[in-house]
Amino acid sequence: MERSCSSFSATASSSSLFASKRSVVSRGRREKKMTSLLLRRRGRKETTSVTPNAFFGNKDDKKKSDDNTNDPLKKMKGVVNEIETKEELEEYLVSNGDRMTIVKIATSFCGPCKLMKPKFELFAQNYSDALFLYVLSDKNEKTKALSDSLKVSEVPSFRFFRSGEQVWQYAGASEKILRMTIIDNLLEGEKR
Repeated sequence: MERSCSSFSATASSSSLFASKRSVVSRGRREKKMTSLLLRRRGRKETTSVTPNAFFGNKDDKKKSDDNTNDPLKKMKGVVNEIETKEELEEYLVSNGDRMTIVKIATSFCGPCKLMKPKFELFAQNYSDALFLYVLSDKNEKTKALSDSLKVSEVPSFRFFRSGEQVWQYAGASEKILRMTIIDNLLEGEKR
């Protein structure tokens, strides 16, 4: 008798397991359908990706159209731009004005630098009001001189500039700390 009860309970629990998997799949389909309905109502194509995690930043297309059209660095924003000399850095800092400029200094043999590279690119896409620059300090003599002028002692290292002046620095490979530092250094009105 116990044997049949235990086999019955095992069968019942396995059927409830399958039922829960079905409900999860149907719930996912419902969410996808609702997302596509919302996109159609807003006039967007269904292939547009919607980021459910707003913690990475605001990806609102309406705000992108409101950007300054006379911004000379507009095509450089939203991507990571590699620089090699101190003169290039100073030129970008002057051109970017009072908006935030973030410089990542890395080396080619650094594991944590390689780990942070895709995350830094993601931040560049999501925080498009800031200018993201990248220095590979062991690439040549110019990049070595640039990293020395920035007084880099450990990599990956991040320097935050506003109005041509360094306002903050961070060294390490923590995505969470870097994200919070970026958010904390954004001014009111810049995209978060």
